[in-house]
Amino acid sequence: GVNDRSIGIELDSPGHRPDAPHYPDAQIEALLGLLAGIRSRWRIRAGRVVAHSDVAPSRKVDPGEAFPWARLASAGHAIKVSAPSTAPPFDRTCFDDALVRAGYGVPAEAGAYADLVRAFHRRHRPDEVAAPADGVSLALAEAFARAVEDDRARMA
Repeated sequence: GVNDRSIGIELDSPGHRPDAPHYPDAQIEALLGLLAGIRSRWRIRAGRVVAHSDVAPSRKVDPGEAFPWARLASAGHAIKVSAPSTAPPFDRTCFDDALVRAGYGVPAEAGAYADLVRAFHRRHRPDEVAAPADGVSLALAEAFARAVEDDRARMA
């Protein structure tokens, strides 16, 4: 039922291929203007600006690794966190908990779980999409969950 309660924006770019070109500046500028207009009319917090791959990680890969999340975040239209200088040891339970707090659905099936990790990496570790979750993934997930929770509290 997500499509019944969401606004989808389709961008024309093969941003998920290993050799994908960067999104053109004109396209991202148009997106930023569109997001500003939509968010001025609707109460949509930055934490709710998500990728297709965040919502349906087993079915979708867009907008892909080349998508400029940091640019959207610097304009106030998304949340982007940075990798830590040091990472904790990986703990799957803590990683899953952070993903849930950030709004991801955590599937039990191994294949779907691997898709979720790739989707998370696609957005937060674009150079490590195929890597297994590790301490850096955990630190990013925890930072992202805190940022999403802070965003929720500001909009409450």
